[in-house]
Amino acid sequence: MNPAVLVIDMQEHFIGYNNPDRDLLIPSQLNVLTYCAQQDIPVIKIEYGDPWNKTISELSDACKKYNPKRDEYR
Repeated sequence: MNPAVLVIDMQEHFIGYNNPDRDLLIPSQLNVLTYCAQQDIPVIKIEYGDPWNKTISELSDACKKYNPKRDEYR
């Protein structure tokens, strides 16, 4: 079995702009994405197709950085 990581709907309005856990959630997920890159584990980002509800930029940028050869699907 091959592992993969899904980043699902990590959008600002889901976690809240003033959520005290935000300072834990985002860095923790970035650590997971870094680990995935080091271990060549695929990362799949799933988001609602509405242009106003994009994945949090730090996570979206990390997904692109660590998976530059993978296409994004919507």
